Amino acid sequence: MRGAVGRVLLLVWSRPPQALHLQGRRLAPSSFPPPRAGIAIASHADGAGELRVALDSLCRDVERLNGVLAEVQSSLLELRERVYSAPEGGPALEETPVSQGEPQTPLQTTPHPRFVLQFDGGSRSNPGDAGCGAVILSNDDTRRELWWGRRVLEGKKTSNFAEYSALLCGLEHALDLGVKHLHIQGDSLLVVNQINKVYRVKSETLLPLYNTCVELLSRFDSFSIEHVPRRENKRADELANEAIDTQASSQQVVVAEAFPET
Repeated sequence: MRGAVGRVLLLVWSRPPQALHLQGRRLAPSSFPPPRAGIAIASHADGAGELRVALDSLCRDVERLNGVLAEVQSSLLELRERVYSAPEGGPALEETPVSQGEPQTPLQTTPHPRFVLQFDGGSRSNPGDAGCGAVILSNDDTRRELWWGRRVLEGKKTSNFAEYSALLCGLEHALDLGVKHLHIQGDSLLVVNQINKVYRVKSETLLPLYNTCVELLSRFDSFSIEHVPRRENKRADELANEAIDTQASSQQVVVAEAFPET
């Protein structure tokens, strides 16, 4: 890390160390994950403040890496599905096409929309049993729940497919309820960055979902979308898990007088 005073060292090992000293604390080997999955942070900072800054920066880097890994995982799962479905001795697989002529999302945003849409999708075994959930909240200090929905996904789906399905579920109902300006939050860095055109959509499976999301977003007067930590997206995550556990889709308007937006 930069700076002569504070320095954070990232150590990756194939075998766990005997112990690690961090800020005067000794961590035993039992504190670490199994071999080949360990990351230790040793600090030589003079104060906790500089260590926090360094750790915050490291966490942001890891978060960005998670988004890249999610995209790689999606491509690998897509390739695996195609390999398993290909006939024995069949023709070689063609390259997965990159989206061409992607629809453009609206660029305008409103300073303070009245509604926040949070979405989340989940898949067990990835691909496996999957479901998605979405919730519309008031965009104020109360964060009042105005609508919720959950949806079961048929067949074995990936987590990225479930995330896009959750966004679709929320957008469809927001439009039906007469929402015009919308702020969207999700914990899938892949979906958020693809909608914001930071990442390109390379998966044949995800591309139709992406295109449908873009088309729905164009019907709003304005929208914005941002990535949030999972801990800030608990209600949507809860709904996605309920969909998988109950194998039932459902939705409910909690505060009818909040809609439509005038």
